Amino acid sequence: MLPNVKLTEVTRDDVDRIAYWLRDPDVSSRWFGEYAVGDPVHPAYEPEHMVEASDTEWSNVFHQPYRKIYSIYTTEAQHIGEARILRNENAPAEISLLIGRKELWHQGFGTAAMLLLLEQIFSDTNATTAIVEVPSTNTAALGLFEKLGFSHRQTRQVTPNLQILRMSIKATDWLNPSSTSKQTSLPGITITGSPSTGSYEIASQIAKILNYQLIGETAVTKKLQERLGCSERELDTFIDSQKSVINRFLTKMITPHEYSPTHDFGYPGTTPRYIHNYDHLTPQPITKTLYQDKLGRVIRQLVNGKNSVIHTTTAHLFVPNGSRNLRVLVTGSDRVYVDRVIAERKWTTDDWMQHNQIVKSEIRKIGSHLLDADPLDPSGFDLVINLERIPSNLVPQMVADSLPAHAPARGDVVDRGKPLTV
Repeated sequence: MLPNVKLTEVTRDDVDRIAYWLRDPDVSSRWFGEYAVGDPVHPAYEPEHMVEASDTEWSNVFHQPYRKIYSIYTTEAQHIGEARILRNENAPAEISLLIGRKELWHQGFGTAAMLLLLEQIFSDTNATTAIVEVPSTNTAALGLFEKLGFSHRQTRQVTPNLQILRMSIKATDWLNPSSTSKQTSLPGITITGSPSTGSYEIASQIAKILNYQLIGETAVTKKLQERLGCSERELDTFIDSQKSVINRFLTKMITPHEYSPTHDFGYPGTTPRYIHNYDHLTPQPITKTLYQDKLGRVIRQLVNGKNSVIHTTTAHLFVPNGSRNLRVLVTGSDRVYVDRVIAERKWTTDDWMQHNQIVKSEIRKIGSHLLDADPLDPSGFDLVINLERIPSNLVPQMVADSLPAHAPARGDVVDRGKPLTV
């Protein structure tokens, strides 16, 4: 698994650390090198100067709509680097990325940060192309961008000893990364199945055959919690609130709304004018729109970031249309699996059938009320396998053989999540 990182607003302490990191030639050479006088190059600002800059100058550098500068932090609140997105209207988005802590190089932090940046560019803006410029000596960064689907477009000679390679990726190639990359990357696979099918065991076998990473519902939920900034209990409470008409109505009624003194003529002065200054301190309530957006981002990052088998009931709903990722539905009844569960739980057949129906109903409720789709609708899949007609032990190889013929075989998998750091 790639490490978890987040993009945050830059602070003066962050800039001070950037200045310190860039004094190391190993770090500055992976960024943009050094000027002729020996000072490290920073393309957006002068770090040592900005530490002491006025608030006005700080705002001019870090709060421009065409330029977004982020600090890269781990989930343990450790500052590890910086990223920048430069975007003029109708122009490609230019990205730069630095992991400044040398002890964290080659551990996947650069890959994880770049995935967040690309997701932001192609999901939140109308940009159709992203561009990076990389020193020709930074082979780790070049390898990372090639694996993500970037292709080399131009070479620029900065100094007699330094070349900058300009690489780009289109939004369509990001959604379908193997279409233009020189290094073939296998598509991801989503597996969906009702409780009676033993679909998780099937997904596990597929992952072993292809040397893929297996990602289950728990891992997806954990990443979703991180995106939403909520606890497991808060997420469960929200999902439960969407399963009935009454609960959905109550949830909508208690969603925080803006106070207006016109609603209370007797006390117009009791609410301070500046109360909205504290909005950023209040956790953002989970809504249906926010849930869909964050879950979609999690799934797209997983299918684009690593050759993986994702076993959930809803991941296939967020696989980009037109991509090579394979969506598989497992149906029918695997009697061996059912008999085993009945024996373990000391159930009767009727108990199992009732449990199965309840789980299916819950899945469809979540899909209908949260995702606006039926997760078990066969029309939403590329491959539907009925275990009443096909033995379950044949299914894993059948799914593996369904991948595009030009993909590398088994052990030759190109791992796009392989730890590489820029």
